[in-house]
Amino acid sequence: MSAVTSDVAIANMALSHLGADSRIESLTEKSTEARAMKQWYNACRLETLERFDWSFARKRQALATHSEDPPEGVWAYRYQYPADCVSFRRIRNPLGEQQDPVPFQEEAATDGTRSLLTNLEDAVGIFTYDCTSTLV
Repeated sequence: MSAVTSDVAIANMALSHLGADSRIESLTEKSTEARAMKQWYNACRLETLERFDWSFARKRQALATHSEDPPEGVWAYRYQYPADCVSFRRIRNPLGEQQDPVPFQEEAATDGTRSLLTNLEDAVGIFTYDCTSTLV
């Protein structure tokens, strides 16, 4: 199967799987099918990204320190949750990928922002980012 190259092509595949006879030319056209595809496309895209550790949507990024301290006596470091993260997968183990996972926990800071707690200094996060490109 060749790579799908547009959101419209993906929408038309979905319509075909649903048994629709018509195709759309744009997600913004004034048809019932286009309105339905536009309504559900982004939510389905995000759900698909979240469900699997896709290599095309994987990022490794040094985590930024959060301004709030971690819970005392529980974790040593609090990091900001990456802004473009759909699903946080793991913290890179500096001893290598074959080593035990680095423990971490997601938690809301007192200001309501998402954060990551761990005992690893200078942590690098591995996560699925909000990839919108259909050219994979």
